[in-house]
Amino acid sequence: MSDTTTDPQRRERTFLGHPVQLATLFGVEMFERFSFYGMQ
Repeated sequence: MSDTTTDPQRRERTFLGHPVQLATLFGVEMFERFSFYGMQ
């Protein structure tokens, strides 16, 4: 029986040491800010 938490091939993708979802969230927030100030 193998333990999946110590599997060396199953590594989470990171972006500069942070989860990839955080980079996606940052991009969405920047687009929202750009759109908001662009409409003003």
